[in-house]
Amino acid sequence: MNKRGSNTMRPHLQRLLERAARAAREGRHSEAISCGEAAIFRAANQQEADEIAEWLQDHAQDFHPGQ
Repeated sequence: MNKRGSNTMRPHLQRLLERAARAAREGRHSEAISCGEAAIFRAANQQEADEIAEWLQDHAQDFHPGQ
């Protein structure tokens, strides 16, 4: 569930975004970009694209811990 209370994102998209965040925290930036792009490219429609954008905004700190 995101911070705004929605949980409609398809599970595999959320897993890709979480993997991207984890890879970024661990300094694996190429993998992070690859996973993030895969989630974005798999968005089936504008609503999913908007949900991905919302998730990224809500979890920006996951990509930059300590900032």
